[in-house]
Amino acid sequence: MPDLLFLSASTDAVDAALMTKEHAVTNFAAKEGVPLSKVAGIGESVNDLPFLQIPGLGMRGAPLNAQPAVRTALAQLDRSVLLSVSFSDAFFEFYRLAEQRGISYVFADKDGVLVWSDSEASSQMTALSAVFRNMGTGKFPFVFVLTGSSYDQNLDFIGSYRALGAFEKNPQVKERPFVVLAENGAVQVNVLTGEIREDTFLIDRSLLNFIKGDFLKQIVIVMEAKVLSRFNLQWSLSAADQIERIWIPPKRTMVTINIPKTFKDGRDYRSSPRGKELSSSILDSMIRVAEMLGIRYWLL
Repeated sequence: MPDLLFLSASTDAVDAALMTKEHAVTNFAAKEGVPLSKVAGIGESVNDLPFLQIPGLGMRGAPLNAQPAVRTALAQLDRSVLLSVSFSDAFFEFYRLAEQRGISYVFADKDGVLVWSDSEASSQMTALSAVFRNMGTGKFPFVFVLTGSSYDQNLDFIGSYRALGAFEKNPQVKERPFVVLAENGAVQVNVLTGEIREDTFLIDRSLLNFIKGDFLKQIVIVMEAKVLSRFNLQWSLSAADQIERIWIPPKRTMVTINIPKTFKDGRDYRSSPRGKELSSSILDSMIRVAEMLGIRYWLL
């Protein structure tokens, strides 16, 4: 594992990570002896690019809502599918294609792929439950949810599908229950019991302690001096309060700065020009701190 930081800015957050999603996929394939030609991946953010660009991947896809850089990158690669629909609609179409092409495993981002509008929630949850209930049986590819979000941020997602019996009724999940791969795969979650296991042995522990300590402290200082006043924002004290407030979710292996979810009038902050400008400013702050502290980094 390289001793450097991977910096990325998505629609929802800005991340500084020690492990990319590429590592999660390639480690899985190596441990299980699975040819990469039998593995597919779908994602929408630049932090998905490391695993979507793995050479030899059997299939790679991006929904219509993917960041332009993602769709542009995939357009240059073989076995790419640029979907004409967004979010979960794109996942279902991609999954059907994976089944037809003999793919064994699909790695899917959560926040930009396995989501839908409120008006579609019931039908889409039912459809995704059916995927989880049958994945890995017959010719249906097994699905891993590969996300940069934390264990805590995945609990509602897991709980919703456990309540629908999507996991317990699938014998393949009982054999391979660590379905949700959080924090880019560094934290793996058992969807039947909630147990977690960490692959932090792949990570430089001294660098991890440093970014969770001095690096994060300096980011807060720089943002308070350069960012908060410019955007008229404050820090949030809880995940529930992200209305024109910036939340730093507690993570085990990453530093993440969340973009506010909404403006005070209810408008979507993250998809607005203001949200994109804020995301860029936070990323600039991370780069400045990394350079100030002499930390090697790679911009995704």
